[in-house]
Amino acid sequence: MNADGFQRAVFAKLSGSISILVALSTEWGTTPIFADVPEVDGDSSAYFPFVTFGQDKFVPWDTKSTHGGNVTFQVDIWTRSANYTQAKAIAGLVYDVLHDQELTITGSASILTRNESAAFSMDPDGITRRGLMLFRAQYDNA
Repeated sequence: MNADGFQRAVFAKLSGSISILVALSTEWGTTPIFADVPEVDGDSSAYFPFVTFGQDKFVPWDTKSTHGGNVTFQVDIWTRSANYTQAKAIAGLVYDVLHDQELTITGSASILTRNESAAFSMDPDGITRRGLMLFRAQYDNA
């Protein structure tokens, strides 16, 4: 299992996309793509939209001669726009960057990355909208 290398590869792919970065908040002072969202002081609305990822499930994908992984991973888009348009537009950018694209995983060879679903919902706080995307990736350890 190459969980750390896989997470770094997803971050590199998402943060390497100028189209995603320009669609996200600049208020953070850093790349607004997080595995763990930092705490903010004051009005947090300025920090939207942003992307989170890191929730994943690894299943061995081994053969007699190679070892690898089959990973289901989640990417979330968080926005406070008045409707779902912004979340769906950013989800489209995430799709373009990850679906059928190769990941550069240190110590492993990327085989497949596919979007399996996307769902959009209102957060229980009543003002935040969320886009939840599920992807599947397969890789062989080098």
